[in-house]
Amino acid sequence: MTSLCVLSVTFVAVCRSCNFDTSCKTTYIHDASNGDACTAANAYQTCVNAMTSSCNATQKAEDPYKTAIDESNSYVANNCNSGPPPPPPPGPGGDGGAPATSCYSPTCESTYTTNVAQGDACAAAEAYVNCVGQMVAACGATIPPEVTSTQQAAQAAQVEKCNGPPVPPQPATSCYSAACESTYTTNVAQGDACAAAEAYLNCVGQMVAACGATIPPEVTSTQQAAQAAQVEKCSGPPVPPGPSSCTGCDSYNTQIQTQIQNGAPPGVTCPIRVDHVECLRRCNAPAAEIENIVIQNAMLCGNYIKDNCTILYMHCDIGLPILHLQNPTSVCDLWNICAAKDFSLCGERLNHNYSAVCDPLKPPVPPPQPTDNSSPPPGQGPQPTDNSSPPPGQGPQPTDNSSPPPVQGPQPTDGSSPSPQQPQASVNNDKNKTPTLGPVTVVVITAFLAAFLCSTH
Repeated sequence: MTSLCVLSVTFVAVCRSCNFDTSCKTTYIHDASNGDACTAANAYQTCVNAMTSSCNATQKAEDPYKTAIDESNSYVANNCNSGPPPPPPPGPGGDGGAPATSCYSPTCESTYTTNVAQGDACAAAEAYVNCVGQMVAACGATIPPEVTSTQQAAQAAQVEKCNGPPVPPQPATSCYSAACESTYTTNVAQGDACAAAEAYLNCVGQMVAACGATIPPEVTSTQQAAQAAQVEKCSGPPVPPGPSSCTGCDSYNTQIQTQIQNGAPPGVTCPIRVDHVECLRRCNAPAAEIENIVIQNAMLCGNYIKDNCTILYMHCDIGLPILHLQNPTSVCDLWNICAAKDFSLCGERLNHNYSAVCDPLKPPVPPPQPTDNSSPPPGQGPQPTDNSSPPPGQGPQPTDNSSPPPVQGPQPTDGSSPSPQQPQASVNNDKNKTPTLGPVTVVVITAFLAAFLCSTH
């Protein structure tokens, strides 16, 4: 009876306990990357609410429950609220309230300053960029000026700390810099021309990103020169200009030019540009031609690609390095989720080799089970195929079809006939013990009791 009471209390504790369920987040990541983001966010919020329904207020205010609650609310707000934001709550004076809370936070800057003073400046700058990236993602469609300026400062810090001396400052009226061209000329004269051309293209790409929505003509011409240099130095002679052999794909260029002439923002043409590249690949256009267009699209549509990438990009490309700095021992859980996806379109830049660290930690694949009767069941040895070893407790087996002799007791030594072995009466040593329930009975009673207690609490 005492055992039943203990088991009952245990089941009640399990029913009413507050347990964190990681499947809520895993399911959300899968659903958001393969379906509607709003539907996935609502399902995530429902799962989190169910998970925390048995938690008290203190538990909900602590991690990981608080993070899951705040995160699910944020995902619903960012993915499902297509209309104007709700009015701010009333302020202390009751006159309509204070302005809406900004998504800006100075935490990224202060953390960067601390990390630079303590250790690797480049790693601190990369963490700074990642932190600001999360802040930008949290802002949604409207990015305040202070967030934009912080993002620019983080990008400049990364260039300064990780790529040598900073680019000389230019007048505020232009984002153009001649440093990319001069560095390229020097590098070509000193060594590998292809590597110099690729560095040239990367440098110009950073300059284009710093320009924002308005790209001056001198930056555009420099970008074209860098693309031509990369094709020339790394892929042989440049492809001569002329109409593509895939005439069926020319209609995409016409659509792009029409959108540009109508004054459409660059992002509007990005879906057409993606379709154009796919068309060229289907008709086996020259690889150099496709590569040149892909590079141009990446420069013009980088933000569009990131904004429309799966929700996993935000977690893997931005959140993963931060998680690695905070808790390296659990980073492999998120990495194994993300590694199943191809994030090349998202332009991910992961400097840490997570595969080398995390792949050995994956659970081993169980060996295949035999599908025939060639192997005996576990725990049994090979079965005898002759009569050489009779089963225990039996005498010699006859070789004909007659019945074997009965088992006999000890043989007498005086020549008399042996007496048949008599069954021995068993001795009951448990007369004074309390009868106990069988194990099956205990399991059945406990299961019914647990179901009753769970349904009533």
